[in-house]
Amino acid sequence: MGLDITAYSHLRPVGRHADGGWCEDDQHVHAFAYNDFPDSFRGIPILGTDAFGKDYFIDGGCYAITGSTEQHSFHAGSYSGYSLWRANLAEQFNPCGEEY
Repeated sequence: MGLDITAYSHLRPVGRHADGGWCEDDQHVHAFAYNDFPDSFRGIPILGTDAFGKDYFIDGGCYAITGSTEQHSFHAGSYSGYSLWRANLAEQFNPCGEEY
């Protein structure tokens, strides 16, 4: 487990599909996040819980990739690697001399 971030630009909103299930279209990006991170949906309408009916995901529906879409990805590695990355980031931007 680690941190995976993917950002897209110039997507076209599609919304939910008629069947209400998970999108299988390779040219679509399904927007979802854990309920604990609602701020990650700034600018994205929340359409309810995820397609599987679980309470821990919020669903923003599908967005179609356009000719102008750019994709940027970042992976922080394993859980231990992610923890080291976070500690390093905290030290750089909030040096307090404490161990985390």
